[in-house]
Amino acid sequence: MKLEGGQEAAERGERRAAEPQTFADALEQGQARFKDIVDSIDQMIWSTRPDGFHDFYNARWYEFTGVPLGSTDGEGWSDMFHPEDQERAWAVWGRCLETGEPYHIEYRLRHRSGEYRWVLGRAQPVRDQAGQIIRWYGTCTDIHDLKSAEESLRRTSALLQLIGDSTPDMIYAKDRRSRVLYINSAGQRVIGRGVEEIVGRSDAEFVDDPAQAEAILAHDRQVVESGETLDVDEVFTGPDGETRYYRSVKSPLRDADGRIIGLVGLTSDMTERRKAAERERLLAREVDHRARNLLAIVQSVIQLTREDDAKALKQALTGRIHSLARAHTLLADARWDGADFRQLLAEELEPFTARDPRRITVQGPNIELRSEAAQALALVLHELTTNSAKYGSLSAVDGRLEVSWRLVSDAAGDPIFCLNWVESGGPPVSPPKRRGFGSTVLRTSVERQLRGKVLVDWDPGGLRCELAIPVAELGH
Repeated sequence: MKLEGGQEAAERGERRAAEPQTFADALEQGQARFKDIVDSIDQMIWSTRPDGFHDFYNARWYEFTGVPLGSTDGEGWSDMFHPEDQERAWAVWGRCLETGEPYHIEYRLRHRSGEYRWVLGRAQPVRDQAGQIIRWYGTCTDIHDLKSAEESLRRTSALLQLIGDSTPDMIYAKDRRSRVLYINSAGQRVIGRGVEEIVGRSDAEFVDDPAQAEAILAHDRQVVESGETLDVDEVFTGPDGETRYYRSVKSPLRDADGRIIGLVGLTSDMTERRKAAERERLLAREVDHRARNLLAIVQSVIQLTREDDAKALKQALTGRIHSLARAHTLLADARWDGADFRQLLAEELEPFTARDPRRITVQGPNIELRSEAAQALALVLHELTTNSAKYGSLSAVDGRLEVSWRLVSDAAGDPIFCLNWVESGGPPVSPPKRRGFGSTVLRTSVERQLRGKVLVDWDPGGLRCELAIPVAELGH
């Protein structure tokens, strides 16, 4: 027992020897311990008096800044800030000293390399029992790399947003439940809602037509469940009530581990292209119809043409087919919207008016002809012109031709197109001994095809022909 008691006394003596003997020793030992602690922390630490006078920095401050010890005491610290940040930092620090609120600010601090790096400055006041501030303790944290990463991310995000909002196509991302994560401006315009009304919701919540919404969601599920890209047609009726057609390409959205967390999509408005394709299809059908009709007319011309020899037959067929070709060209130039009767007549009479325009008088209002009527009248005018060139006034040097037309009303008040073809100054004419192609064309084209009437007067002084055709049969 004595051995144990003596050992205990010895230990108490050793502890008393290790303990400071005076207050000054204790204070010095505490300050050394405090310095060891703050210098070992991987953080810049500083302290000020109640009035904000900086009187302490730890080793990390000097290590970071590279300035001599004590050079930043007092107000020297502000010179370490970037010139653009000094005024702001002083304003924030002054307000904290005045109000006692915690200090919190981001600024650029000069590194020992000469580079300015972003740091986060924080400080809290220490108060006595009466609530008076007796000291400020603060830290500076190097956040430059984080700040640079944030800025890079901000620029990247801004660039992606700019790219997304610059395309007329809809670009979007959705989670596995088809809730929108991102949508560009084009998508917002099509849906007719702002981004705050779209993000976090699925199509079922902002597409008015349930069937359209379900079709879109079914395509989304197919992508998420299969993990494959889907290229599909979709239909959407916008807030204006117009239904438009879209082509959507949707691909799975994967995380860093390759797991499918949603989908990304690009949707293009195909309405106009679809309409153009439909117009082309209808045009192809129309061209086919017109080609068949033209071939039928050509076949009739061939079958009805009668001449005594091959050369005359060839000339007759060539002239009639050329007449149809001229009418066809006029219609094609007008995109088959119709042809002007005056131009149709001018094309037929051009060989004669070119030689002596005084021999031919043409007068009448503008009359727009639909394609079928233009083809029919082209043959009629050709036959009248050909007959005049062979046997009538256009075959003589002094022969004259007057062509006039006007619009009149029948007994029911419906408008009628009346054409007068009057020849004079040519050789004496007489009725043909047999009914030829010209007469057949007049009767077939005017009476059967255009539901009109034909009156031919074989006056010896010159042929007179009058056509009366309902305007409804000529126009659109």
